[in-house]
Amino acid sequence: MDKKREQEQRMRTIIYDLDYANGKCVDCGKSNMDYAYINNGVIVCEKCAEEHRKLGNGISFLRSFNEKWDDYLLKYIRAGGNSRFLFFAKSYHIKKMDINSKYKTKAAQYYRQIIRSEVMSYDPPDNITLDDAKEVLDDIENVYEEFENYSSV
Repeated sequence: MDKKREQEQRMRTIIYDLDYANGKCVDCGKSNMDYAYINNGVIVCEKCAEEHRKLGNGISFLRSFNEKWDDYLLKYIRAGGNSRFLFFAKSYHIKKMDINSKYKTKAAQYYRQIIRSEVMSYDPPDNITLDDAKEVLDDIENVYEEFENYSSV
C-alpha cells in the first residue's frame, strides 16, 4: 500500500472513531467520505466538497483524507464532528438549507466561532437569537488567517 493510501486509511479510522456520524456526509448523508471541512469540524463527501470550495477558506477550509494532517487540524474535528453540527443546525433551523446558504448564515458563522474558540482556548462568542440565525450574510470576514497559506507538516 502506498503512503498516500495509508494516510487516507489512517485518517478515516481516526475521524470515524471520533464521532459515529462522521461516517456520512454532513450535508447530503452519502457514505464514503473524502474530505474534512476544518472550520466547522465536519466531514463531507467529494461532491459536497466541490460546493464548499466555492465558499472560500474563510468559510470552508477543506482537507482531503489523503493529505498530511497535524494535531492542529485534528483539534477542529475533535471539537466539532458531524453529530454536533447536525444538532446545532437543527436547533437553529438551518439544517435543510442548501450548502451555499447554510454556511453563510449567522448561525453557521457563530458555530465556526464556537469551534475556533475551543481550539484556540479563548472565550466563546455571545449567543445569537433564533431570529438572527437564518440571516444569510453577503460578506463574511475571514478570521482564519492561519488557513490562507496552510501547509501540512
